[in-house]
Amino acid sequence: LIIGESFAKEHSSLYGYSRCTNPCLEDLRNKGELFIYENVKAPSVYTTDAFRHFMSTYSSSNSENKWYECLNIIDLMKTAGYTTYWFSNQSKTGVHDSEVTRYSQLCDSVYFTNDKELGVRRTTLDEELLPPLKAFCQSADTTDTQKNFIIIHLMGSHSAFNMRYPVSYNQFSGEVYSSDYPNLSVKNRQLLAEYDNSIFYNDKVVSELFNIFQNEEAIVFYFSDHGIDAFYSSDDYIGHATQNNESSVSYAKEIPFVIYTTPLYKEKFVDEYQRMSQSLS
Repeated sequence: LIIGESFAKEHSSLYGYSRCTNPCLEDLRNKGELFIYENVKAPSVYTTDAFRHFMSTYSSSNSENKWYECLNIIDLMKTAGYTTYWFSNQSKTGVHDSEVTRYSQLCDSVYFTNDKELGVRRTTLDEELLPPLKAFCQSADTTDTQKNFIIIHLMGSHSAFNMRYPVSYNQFSGEVYSSDYPNLSVKNRQLLAEYDNSIFYNDKVVSELFNIFQNEEAIVFYFSDHGIDAFYSSDDYIGHATQNNESSVSYAKEIPFVIYTTPLYKEKFVDEYQRMSQSLS
């Protein structure tokens, strides 16, 4: 389970965005290796609240539920006989991090790229998760008797956007001479270019994560915790959705959701694979 961050579906070329922000995932789609779901919405426009919903049976519509008392997916997988793992490039502690970290502590094994309370100031790129995950796959027990459930939490496209990708991924430009974003001010052009560059980089990271598991009997889910309002409700605002603005919230809840299945998975679970194919129509 790969959980992205702040990825607005409207900025994904996989879903028709005019700029090519997802060339790697598009390639997998064209090869028939990716299931792309069109109508998935985030339960919230903030990470903490979104995690409460998609990690457990918690529902904000039921006032009697306390999120930490609800059945969660990690304990559920343990009951089903899975050994559970958590790999994260987000902060382990902090005002907006500790509640998510509480879920990680339910896992049998936990790995954070950096334990410091850095929040949005952290500069560790998501690619730093690739080596420990590769090492895990090389050393893990992958026999038929061992079942592993792995959660990967990315920094994705969290603000500040220009800190989420290396300079080699400056694919889009907000400069005056650029034709990428002609209808915005120079300042806002640059912000949107940086946001799209972060998604362009995220595309490569997610495809590399899929690739790590390609020789395993695995199914991999990827979705973002929520999107953002990228100059949708206002010509001068980009960031988390404005809670009292219905159009801002609606836009930010639109997220990408894809499933990647490995050759070994397709070979063994033919019926499940067919059901996933049919669920797209």
